[in-house]
Amino acid sequence: MSTTFDATGIWRGEAMYGAERLAVRTNLFDDEGWLTGVVFIGDPEVGVLVDLGGFTSTRKGTSATWKTQSGLSVTGAFTTGAPSGDEFVGTLTIRTEGATADAALRLLRVPSRLRGYRNISPTRLIDTRADGSRIRPGGSVLVPVTGKGGIQYGADIDAVVVNITGTEATGRGYVTAWAGEDPRPLTANLYLERAGQTAGNLAIVPVDDHGYIEVYSQSGTHLVVDAFGWFPKGSILQRLSPTRGLDTRATSAVGSSGEKPGPGSTVTANLAGVGGVPASGVAAVVVNITATEATAAGYVTAWAADRDRPGTANLNIEVPDQTICNLAIVPASATSAINLFTQSGTHLIVDVLGWFPTERTPPSGAPGEIPPTGDLVRDGSFEATGSVPRSFTYDSIERGALGSWMVVDGSVDVVGPDSARAAVGDQFVDLNGNATAGPGTIEQLVPTTPDRRYEVRFRMAGNPNGLPVVKTLEVAFGDTVRQFSFDVTGHTNDDLGWVEHTFVANPDCGSSTVLSFRSLTPGERGPNLDAVSVVDAGPGGSCQIGGYQPVDPARLLDTRPESQIGYAGGRPGDGATVSVAVAGRAGIPASGVAAVAVNLTATEASGPGFVTAWASGTDRPTTSSLNLDAAGQTRPNHAIVPVGTDGSISLFTHAASHLVVDGFGWFSS
Repeated sequence: MSTTFDATGIWRGEAMYGAERLAVRTNLFDDEGWLTGVVFIGDPEVGVLVDLGGFTSTRKGTSATWKTQSGLSVTGAFTTGAPSGDEFVGTLTIRTEGATADAALRLLRVPSRLRGYRNISPTRLIDTRADGSRIRPGGSVLVPVTGKGGIQYGADIDAVVVNITGTEATGRGYVTAWAGEDPRPLTANLYLERAGQTAGNLAIVPVDDHGYIEVYSQSGTHLVVDAFGWFPKGSILQRLSPTRGLDTRATSAVGSSGEKPGPGSTVTANLAGVGGVPASGVAAVVVNITATEATAAGYVTAWAADRDRPGTANLNIEVPDQTICNLAIVPASATSAINLFTQSGTHLIVDVLGWFPTERTPPSGAPGEIPPTGDLVRDGSFEATGSVPRSFTYDSIERGALGSWMVVDGSVDVVGPDSARAAVGDQFVDLNGNATAGPGTIEQLVPTTPDRRYEVRFRMAGNPNGLPVVKTLEVAFGDTVRQFSFDVTGHTNDDLGWVEHTFVANPDCGSSTVLSFRSLTPGERGPNLDAVSVVDAGPGGSCQIGGYQPVDPARLLDTRPESQIGYAGGRPGDGATVSVAVAGRAGIPASGVAAVAVNLTATEASGPGFVTAWASGTDRPTTSSLNLDAAGQTRPNHAIVPVGTDGSISLFTHAASHLVVDGFGWFSS
């Protein structure tokens, strides 16, 4: 982008147009150099704003000029500074034949556009064992990500959280994952030490613009990739190109004297400036920690350099000379440094993959602003009053304006009365347009106030003229993301069977909130949407800046008899499930927690097997969070696990094993 801030939001102001005073509102989406949105003007005494239509324009410098679909020429200029906290100011010039109006606009920036982590139901993306296509030595495989398990289609996805497992390895080697269109980085996500081994490691992997990641195997292995969630572009994750921040080996010493740290040693990794990590404002760093040439069995602990060493572990070493790695989200000191303690002595390698900023305080709202009243959604029944003509059959709309809405991904159909019967008025939207563009997503910016709550209401049906029978959509508003399904069995175009849904949510922290509807249904015949509204539901809103909050590492579960925490009984047996309470413990709040960052360790295993972690109160997924390939093994793996409504996570042990869970932080809902 050519400016220093995201201009997305509702810009509001007034202009004198001849002798008349006009209210101006611009719903503006800033998409990496492109401005798209809808312009409204009207008489503030009457309170009616007229939709001038949609626009699309490239952004040059700090201004843009475009023509609306109704033919008006509009120029917008936006400052790159923040003259008053999070408030930005700018001007909008409206030019018509012989007349000009300048509007002074302001935007209370929407800080929640620094969006948080998105949980999904754990989903298997690829398993090369299914067709026997083991990755050859030096080979790689493209893994499709978008559209799987609820991960959004399109270019909005920045990185995916996956567990990468190598199994039936042909020999010793490593595995690397990266965005499919980029060159392969000179780092590793997983080490395999011997032929036939099964091992896994969590990874946060950038996704290319076509929705793929690529996974490389140095020595050849079958690959299993399970997805657990994703980060959208503009999220709290500040992703970096993988960069080595520490290497204690003499042949490639980075941030070290080149001497192997001995038993009981502590090494400090000063990460400020490594790959772009700033010297301050860093809450936690995302790193891959590798131990190699170990002196003996032991463990490695990582923590913020300005805090006391916790009684937790990030990495377990089973035998001398082992090479093993584990992803870690480690709290950082005020100067962006972390400490690493080695119990038994080992060379240490730290690759920096990203960082999370310290928590921001949400703004209190626009000074003196009166909460908007009435239905805050424009054109909620898709009668297309502005930029789309009335459709008596149907029109397919791809990225761009749809009346007061924006189609931001895929395509949708505006369906008219000659095709099917709407819930309200003459028209509605089928969120699946043409198959080439894919299932659609529509958004509208809604004027909101941070300290209020809002009721979202809409009617849903489904296109009855094709598979699948059950149509599913996802709606997002503020702190709430919900999925709804509709079974079209027995319905026709004349009787679609419209069903009304409603929920109450907290808004974003600025002066507007994005209302989004996204189809999760494949094909050309998807969920139908009509009669959308958002109304003020009263005071009490608690806007959330989606973020990551580290905590001092703490033990949440230990099933071993000599050190039991959060558990009573013997070793969890074959097929056992253990519940781990996380909310309200070790600095994790009792509510508002979407997911927790934990280190899972299985030890004293009865044999080969796996451990699965998931949100309590939901069905156990057919994925793995940790793999064991021998009896007696001790194996760790980092995990980002969604939290159930009771504040707990669940762990399943395929083969009997003791379990240890250490908490490192949490993602807000």
